[in-house]
Amino acid sequence: MSRLITESYKKKLDAEDGYVIARGGGLRIALCYPNTHSIGMANLGLHTMYELFNSIPDVVCERVFLPDPDELKEYERTNTPCSLSKLRAAL
Repeated sequence: MSRLITESYKKKLDAEDGYVIARGGGLRIALCYPNTHSIGMANLGLHTMYELFNSIPDVVCERVFLPDPDELKEYERTNTPCSLSKLRAAL
């Protein structure tokens, strides 16, 4: 996994309040936002759905965003996933 991408997401997650570190779960949901992390995090609907899904027992919801334009070549070069939870595991 790319060190540049890992460090970028570490900074993003450190700046967040309320992200959930979930393990297991009978139902896994990927909440996909069709834009970058910074644009998606400004959307209150995304926050509402993320909190709602993660408040249900045995449900794990993670967020997926498009890569930032300046990091896209690094994603392609290293085949790095867009999943925050997978990147979080590498942090």
